[in-house]
Amino acid sequence: MTEGNHDRIVPPSLTVESDDPGLELGESVIEQLFRTQFIERAQTLGAQTAQRPSDWGDEVEVRFPHDWRIWVLRPQVPLGMTRPDFVLEPSGAPCEPIAIFTDGKRWHAHPDSNKLREDSEKRRAARGLGYRVIAVTWNDLHGHALDKSWFDRSWTEKVAPTYGIPTAQLSRLTDDPLTSLMQWMASPDDERSRRAAIARALPLMARGTTTVASVSGDADSSLARLAASVLQGNTPVHGPKEWVTAHGPLAIAGRLGALGATDIALVIDDRAEALLTADFDRAWRLWLHLSNVIGWRDPEDTFTITTVGGVATGAGVGPVDVALFELTPEWARLTEHAIARERRLLARFAQAGLPLPTLGTETGDGFVLSLAWADAKVAVAWGLTEDDIKATAADGWTVLDADAADLETAVTASMEG
Repeated sequence: MTEGNHDRIVPPSLTVESDDPGLELGESVIEQLFRTQFIERAQTLGAQTAQRPSDWGDEVEVRFPHDWRIWVLRPQVPLGMTRPDFVLEPSGAPCEPIAIFTDGKRWHAHPDSNKLREDSEKRRAARGLGYRVIAVTWNDLHGHALDKSWFDRSWTEKVAPTYGIPTAQLSRLTDDPLTSLMQWMASPDDERSRRAAIARALPLMARGTTTVASVSGDADSSLARLAASVLQGNTPVHGPKEWVTAHGPLAIAGRLGALGATDIALVIDDRAEALLTADFDRAWRLWLHLSNVIGWRDPEDTFTITTVGGVATGAGVGPVDVALFELTPEWARLTEHAIARERRLLARFAQAGLPLPTLGTETGDGFVLSLAWADAKVAVAWGLTEDDIKATAADGWTVLDADAADLETAVTASMEG
């Protein structure tokens, strides 16, 4: 090396790898790399860090300036049927814990090691235990940013005001996982509402202008089955205010409900031939990235993250509400097109023996009623103001608050009166 040349010297016996080597050690290469970058990023933001040995690798403690929380990153914490690579949780203040999965393509999304369906089911289990879930890939840790062609910026900026999202916060749609984690740790109370709003808007934002050609009709499938059908080469038949967007072997199905409520399903093609296609790598990363984003939805906002194989077996598809399994076919079909809180009401109304309502009825003044009996002009809805209710009453409607006590009795009385 000549004087003044500060390039790295690489011994002849060593090779510098820029791709995932796929090595399995006591702690994988990607796990070690994630911990190192996690510490570096936190220190760059002024946080104090400390490492403590544990049976599965070092734990990391992080404390940001002017914050009483101490964040602890623990490796290999068992959570029921799954064991994330890391769990991040604070002490000193209540805050949702985060399950972090570091995914190397060779061991998770390769024809010789296809764990896509297993991954989706394990992460669903972690969410069911109250954990937010973040996936981190080898490319994320090497600065290979996911391209942003999956959404239309101008369309996204039109959607954002509907959900109270300032344009400056739209970067959270494309932030890499480590940036997302640092933002969360630095200000979880503020970030929670911001992320919930973006996650709620995501189905519309991802729609853009690239929806799949479809046939509108009385669909009787869940959003996940609708997306899987597209990946299997079918022309989707969907209900009102539903759509599918395809990105190679990834399909995104969305639904718009009353007052801006949304549902979404992310389905990736996990068949062997799909994993060999040229655009699979991007589709897999996008599936994980969008999973990170929609995982911040509020509890009443449902979503499905699964695979074609998972849809075929029913794994991870549809609501977990036990009451829905006992519905008659006509009520069950209606729940397929309802959001979570509407499904819970439908189950109650079915058990009370009420007539079958319609979803998303629009009045002459443009109000969207969540569940309605048009012949009787009776409906239930969320979020209407007193002025809204007076306006619908002037149009002949009786609109009941969906959160009211003994709602079934109130609906029956209104229909009879």
